[in-house]
Amino acid sequence: MALVILPVAFVLGLLIRDARRATAACLLVWLAVMVGLLVAKLAGAEVSPWEALVLVVCLVPAVLLARLGVRLRPVPQGA
Repeated sequence: MALVILPVAFVLGLLIRDARRATAACLLVWLAVMVGLLVAKLAGAEVSPWEALVLVVCLVPAVLLARLGVRLRPVPQGA
C-alpha cells in the first residue's frame, strides 16, 4: 500500500507542471498518508510498522519521480 505514493507522485508531476509545486504536493500526500496511518493506529487498527518505514524510504524517490514527471511533460506551443 505504501508504494502507491510512487506512481501518485509521478502523476502529480505530470499534472502540476511546476517542480516546486509538484514537490510540495508530493510532500502533502506523504504527510496525509502518515497522518492517516497514525490515526488508524490510534483507533486500534492493525498497522504494520513496515508501512511507515516504506513511506519514509520512498519519500525521496517519490519527490524525484514528481520532478521527472514535470520534465517529461511537453511545454505547450506559444507559452
